Amino acid sequence: MFRRFGAQRFAAFRTVTVAVRFTGFVTVSRSRTDMTPFTNLAQLQDAVRQRLEPFFDARENPKAKKVRLIGCGWRSCCRLERSEVLENALSFRQ
Repeated sequence: MFRRFGAQRFAAFRTVTVAVRFTGFVTVSRSRTDMTPFTNLAQLQDAVRQRLEPFFDARENPKAKKVRLIGCGWRSCCRLERSEVLENALSFRQ
């Protein structure tokens, strides 16, 4: 998913959203928007992990329902300038 982000010439994003579907098809989502844009895979993974962890304990899942589906996405994206495309394409592959 993150590779496609770079391939489409995006450089950064500010909002990460996680959606969790429980048994019974109840779906809950949580988002996080930072003032400083996320610019790499490690930042994305950290933000997703922080949003997901509460669904696996009593904070967001007090009845310990089973999780059927997890999804994540991002918003508020910034595109790269043409001169930066090649340079950043290599860093997205790492």
